[in-house]
Formats: sequence, C-alpha cells, structure tokens
Amino acid sequence: KAIDAFKQFRPEMGYLTPPIDMIVSNETVIILSDLPGLTAEQVDLSLIGNVLTIRATTPELVLNETDKLQSRERPVGKIERSVPLPVPVDPEHVVAEMRHGTLKVTLQKASSAKSVQIVVHGEAPAQPAYNQQY
Repeated sequence: KAIDAFKQFRPEMGYLTPPIDMIVSNETVIILSDLPGLTAEQVDLSLIGNVLTIRATTPELVLNETDKLQSRERPVGKIERSVPLPVPVDPEHVVAEMRHGTLKVTLQKASSAKSVQIVVHGEAPAQPAYNQQY
C-alpha cells in the first residue's frame, strides 16, 4: 500500500523523511526509496561530497468548492532526506530512475573505495628436518 511507505516519515522535523534501503557491493552503492504518487520530474537529487540528498514536494489535494475533506491520511508537504554514503563515490557515474513510486539511485564507487584482492608473496615453506632427504 502507498500509505505504508509513508509510515516512517517524520513530519515533526518540518518535512517528511522517506525510508531508504542501501545496498553496497564491490562496485556500487544503491539507494532505494519509496516515494508513492510522485513522478521522476517531481524529485530533486543532489550529491555533495559523500552525501546524497533527496528532495520533493507532495502536491496538495485540490477540492471543488462543494467538497469537504472528510479525512486525511496521506502526507502532504516537503520531503527531504540526506543520506551519508559509506564510501567515496564517483559523481560522474550516478544513475537515478523512478519506477512505480520507487526511486533507485545507483552510484559507482570511486576507484579508491573499491575492494582489491592482494596476492601475498613469500618464501617457499621450509621442509621439516624429519622430512628432508639424505
């Protein structure tokens, strides 16, 4: 349900804070956030340093003169969430897409943040004295 995605929003902070999921792999950091009812054009993203910020505004409900709002459960107002990223990312390689009310932001890790396998070289293991040939 769309309303369930907004249960974690905190309007007491002056804006709605959407919940996120963060997935970290060797190559990327992926941020998922449910923004039900919003389109890609309504979402503003910015990346400053190591912080991704999501901003949007949910539209006000427009009523006819003769209509009366009986109840309101859907949140209305400014949405903002700043997400500190766990590793440096490459600001030139960020892809954002919105599908079915879910925002997906894929950030490529900076080369300095990628895990690299290091081969350890050393001497050949010493033969135990009892195993040496005479």
